[in-house]
Amino acid sequence: MVKQENLSLYSVLDHLKTGVILLDHQLSLIYSNPVAQSMLEHDSCLGLDLYNCLKTNAYDQNRLDQLLNSALLGQSALNADVGGVLSLSDAKGQQLMLTIVPCSKLKNMQHQNAGQHQIAVFLTDKHQHYALSKAYLQQAYQLSKREFELCELLLNGYKLEEIAEHCGITLSSVRTYFKNIYEKTQCNSQIELMHLLMGCTIHFEHIG
Repeated sequence: MVKQENLSLYSVLDHLKTGVILLDHQLSLIYSNPVAQSMLEHDSCLGLDLYNCLKTNAYDQNRLDQLLNSALLGQSALNADVGGVLSLSDAKGQQLMLTIVPCSKLKNMQHQNAGQHQIAVFLTDKHQHYALSKAYLQQAYQLSKREFELCELLLNGYKLEEIAEHCGITLSSVRTYFKNIYEKTQCNSQIELMHLLMGCTIHFEHIG
């Protein structure tokens, strides 16, 4: 889309709701979108060292370095994993999920570092609230306002009993609502429904 519309990649990345970091061939940060900047400034799970490289706690630093180096080698690392996913946490209970992937050199971009991108790192706060696209779910599956509310609670980790308490309805009513939701979405289980809902989140999410 960026290429076809002749848009700046950074104008797109700046509006994503997940953190995005681009690293060069020396694993130094050359770009971070506003969400990633906020995480680096306020989250003690992840930061930058004197060389503008990603740093975390001593326990996870070795694993982080391994993932970054494997992504840097990319396809030249035969029969080896390329990049990967890493969960970080600190003493305050903050948790970040990192997805590290090779990033092709990007051309025709209006940026002094264009063509130097080697690695992309996606950051997600594991405690963030997942928001669903209400308009899409109502149009595609004819979900009612209450059914939409229950789906969003389920997606955010609420158990059926907790959903009932949160909404002030009986557990039996919750089960009836979900039975109707399964029929409308043609899902046969809670796992299938969760997979469907994860594809309907408003925010861009990386997948481990």
